[in-house]
Amino acid sequence: MAVAAILVDNRDARFTDEEASMPKPDIPRTVWSYSTGSYSAYQVRALFTTKEAAEAAEYAASTDEEAFVEEFTLYDEVPERVTLYLVREWIGVSGETRDHYEVAETEFPWSIYAAYDPGGRPTVKYDRTDYGGPGGYLVVWGVDRQAVEQAFGDRRGELLAKALEVG
Repeated sequence: MAVAAILVDNRDARFTDEEASMPKPDIPRTVWSYSTGSYSAYQVRALFTTKEAAEAAEYAASTDEEAFVEEFTLYDEVPERVTLYLVREWIGVSGETRDHYEVAETEFPWSIYAAYDPGGRPTVKYDRTDYGGPGGYLVVWGVDRQAVEQAFGDRRGELLAKALEVG
């Protein structure tokens, strides 16, 4: 008879094969971290099963260092990669456009642009910047190419129409 060992309350607990194969309790699929720092000083300090508990830890441990709560997904195995579509273009406040860029990349769900809506709705951002003149970058990404193109076209049209009103 094989025996599995785990540490429970700082003591060694041993289980038979039958006990170890019993149904496991539901494990939350999302956890929240209390994290601090940035770049090389970044640290995940603790993980919690609720966002409220992580926020309470952030508040209780309040220090002078940068602290924040992050959301993470737990995986039982390596997930399949997804194809993400991204469209970006700089749009000036007077209606000029440049730096149009489109890409389709296969990424793991935890990539920088994979903070997407699995239901297919694309993420739309317009980041204002004075780089190269007053205006900003319109960036749209998601897993549904047609929805990304539609959202990009709609938001681009709104921004250009607004430029015509101002100009």
